[in-house]
Amino acid sequence: VKLAAQNIIEEMFLPGFIGILADALGVAVVAIATIPILEKIAISCTVWLVGTIILSLIFTPILLSYTPASERFTRLAEKRSRKKENSKAALSLRGRFLALLGTWIPKRGKWYILIATIVITAVGWTYAQQIIIGDFFPGSSILWPFDRYNKDAFRIAFSMPLLNPLYVVVEGEQGGSITQASTLRGMDKFQRYVAKHERVMFVNSLVSSLPNFMMSSFEDDPQWNHLAREDKMLSFSARQMTYVGAPGTWDQYVNMKDTDANIIIYCRDKMPKTVESIMNYITDYVKKNPLPEGVKFVLAGGAVGVQAAVRDVIADAQIWNLIIALGGVFLFCAINFKSVMAGLILTIPLAISNILTFALMGAYSIGLTTNTYPVSSIGIGLGVDYGIYFVGRLLEERKKGAGLNEALFTTMTTNGVSIIQIATILTIGLVMWVFSPMKFQAEMGVLLAILLLLNMLGALLLVPAMICIFKPRFVK
Repeated sequence: VKLAAQNIIEEMFLPGFIGILADALGVAVVAIATIPILEKIAISCTVWLVGTIILSLIFTPILLSYTPASERFTRLAEKRSRKKENSKAALSLRGRFLALLGTWIPKRGKWYILIATIVITAVGWTYAQQIIIGDFFPGSSILWPFDRYNKDAFRIAFSMPLLNPLYVVVEGEQGGSITQASTLRGMDKFQRYVAKHERVMFVNSLVSSLPNFMMSSFEDDPQWNHLAREDKMLSFSARQMTYVGAPGTWDQYVNMKDTDANIIIYCRDKMPKTVESIMNYITDYVKKNPLPEGVKFVLAGGAVGVQAAVRDVIADAQIWNLIIALGGVFLFCAINFKSVMAGLILTIPLAISNILTFALMGAYSIGLTTNTYPVSSIGIGLGVDYGIYFVGRLLEERKKGAGLNEALFTTMTTNGVSIIQIATILTIGLVMWVFSPMKFQAEMGVLLAILLLLNMLGALLLVPAMICIFKPRFVK
């Protein structure tokens, strides 16, 4: 037993160490999104994963070496050993299926797998473009849309637009910049433009009240219900109006020094399409219509502005998330197997799995949010283990003198069984999350389960197919 434990540590420590490092990297890169909850999750889970290096790779084999083997266990081990000696005839249904794959892939199967992968990836890429960043439903993303809280939030959001403000700040460099006539006219022009958007209810600012103030100054004559045409008159009216009101009346629209003003845009809701269309609409205007020198538009605050900021952070972080996770896995695998080609062969299936997962999210209206954001990097970290175990066993068979096809067959019928077992256990465990009353947990569970299942198929189909097609030097 002690000799078996020693052999396990010697043979499996390096692949296991690389696998755990890849897992830790996949979790650690979640912290790229500077969102506090994601940073805390990334730190705590990374520390936990690094700790498993000692527990799983060193402590567990040592502990097993001091555990006496029972008679039943000994008989079971001898029985399995005899089955292996009896070759294909004693294989289980799963083993026979893997044996069939091990025979088929080196022949014509590799080309069928490659063509199918290219077609599926192309279709998946098309659907992946449809993925939307943000929640598809109002209310809390933690709960299901049919939950009482979210149903009430839906009714409130569409009947009370005051709950969905977007703040655009007009920022001046000197005191009195806001009450300049050119600034006020620029703000009025901007408001009229924004108010035309179909998802905007109405717009309010300091300028919105100036026509009524002008009219009241001329005995409520409706002919004066407009902005003053003379610049001096317009600036004077703006300063006078802010001084006439009670203390704090205009605080939400302009500060005491007249250096900053606030334009409040009340939107119909803060759903992804609304946020994206309004922000693009405003950004396009600001670029083409700058304010006078020394004054500028600053985007954006309020409930809708926060949603826009979260969208931008997740969109940018997701790209870097994938780049760093895939790049780290490539580096670890290339170092472990001393081959750049090995890194590519093990990384390509992970990238394809993520494309297909994003395609499912786009097809089934699952938004990319703080809940689903960690799925891709965690799936990359966990999914690469299958490929590492497969290639590691393949190289062991090659070192024993087996030909490439023979080594591939042996690897498929031995480690292939273990890969299926591990993937099945993880997938079933994660799929159970779909029954959770919390939407974010159910979505994460299903997406991770799909991603790990795709990674398993990549390790058992695409990895051996690419090895057979390219015949890289590291397996020769």
